[in-house]
Amino acid sequence: MKKISKKNRKFIWKNKKLFIKKRKLKSKKKLSLSSRFYKSLIILIFAFMISLNYPSKDININTNVNANINSKEIIEDNKYYFNETIFEVAEKSKEFFRLTNDGILLNKIPEEMSKEPKFSVVVPVFSVEKWIKRTIRSAQNQNFTDIEIVLIDDFSKDNSLKIMEEMSKEDPRIKLIKNNENKGTLYSRCIGALMSKGKYILPMDSDDMFLNTDFFYILNQEVEKMDVDIIKYRAIMSNNYLNPLNKRAIKVNPPGLKENKVLYQPELGIFGDKFCVLWIHCIRTEFYKEKINLYGKMNNYANFLEDCIMHFILYQTAKSLKLFLKLGYLHIGRPLSSSRISNKTEIIKAKILQFEAEFDFAKYTTITRDISVKNIIEQMKLNEFPEILKDNKTKNYIIDFMKRVIANKNITNESRESIIQECLKFNLHY
Repeated sequence: MKKISKKNRKFIWKNKKLFIKKRKLKSKKKLSLSSRFYKSLIILIFAFMISLNYPSKDININTNVNANINSKEIIEDNKYYFNETIFEVAEKSKEFFRLTNDGILLNKIPEEMSKEPKFSVVVPVFSVEKWIKRTIRSAQNQNFTDIEIVLIDDFSKDNSLKIMEEMSKEDPRIKLIKNNENKGTLYSRCIGALMSKGKYILPMDSDDMFLNTDFFYILNQEVEKMDVDIIKYRAIMSNNYLNPLNKRAIKVNPPGLKENKVLYQPELGIFGDKFCVLWIHCIRTEFYKEKINLYGKMNNYANFLEDCIMHFILYQTAKSLKLFLKLGYLHIGRPLSSSRISNKTEIIKAKILQFEAEFDFAKYTTITRDISVKNIIEQMKLNEFPEILKDNKTKNYIIDFMKRVIANKNITNESRESIIQECLKFNLHY
């Protein structure tokens, strides 16, 4: 056998190492190409599956988004709506939000509206062209269809009215009312309520939406159980108007509700000191109209555009209220919301009217008349207060209110003397 020299041995070993290295690199390259191919294939398959389930914006869908959950099962099994966490409800509502936000109609529109629908959804609208279609669709997409949708255009400056006119032509359940000038949220809501034909009214803001297709169905089951003046349900509140169901952006309103129960006066009046919004309520129409006609005309509350005033009146005069744990509404905070008053003189007007309502209904509340007087004096001490007195109508209104406060026998002499001193500063002849 021929011996291999040291020099040749080194050369062979060196080439062998190089060969092994090249082979490893080649196999790695093959593996890399193979894994990339399979990854791409998986992504393509996943995208194709999503495209099958994602409907086009132009298609009307007549199926329930939550097809795997039967509405009757939801009623029978309380865990679906009593013990759900806010995050479970938000997750379940994402698909409904996406479709509704895209303006997709999920249900077939009835050919005609019932003469006496069960629910009237009342929506005051002012320049919300980006959101109004979503708001209306969330009511149209409910499985329970015995409703009407009352829209009050408060002299919008954008295309809101045009959008509502087009939608009202497609759906006989939509009733459109037009204000000939900007009247404000509460006035518009009161007009809409007075024009409603439903047995119950659901006040709604024009940039919010109802959650899921089954909310009206469940609410109808609840009102059938007992005839109360008001049902108060819960809402998801979000400060993220681009992605409102994001876990970091949501909270529950009202947060303190822990059980379904019925309240009666005076407990109901005291409870009404809190959470002064109308959009989480189902209100018996006959009762609502009665209060608008009585207090709206007599005390002028309804002319001053603050939902909390009407909320306060309803709570102090209702005989019964049902607290209902169902999360059925999504309230979305957004920049420059029409519900936010930026003019400080308007805020002072609204505050004084709120304190007047508290003063008149003090026997029902935890707020005494002396506290109301103190609150009024604080508003009168603000630098902007003289500005609201430049309007004679407002000035005369405040003078009449001050006369009632000073003549009231249920305030202390100290409170009476304090309000008299403030009136003298502004020549308010009480």
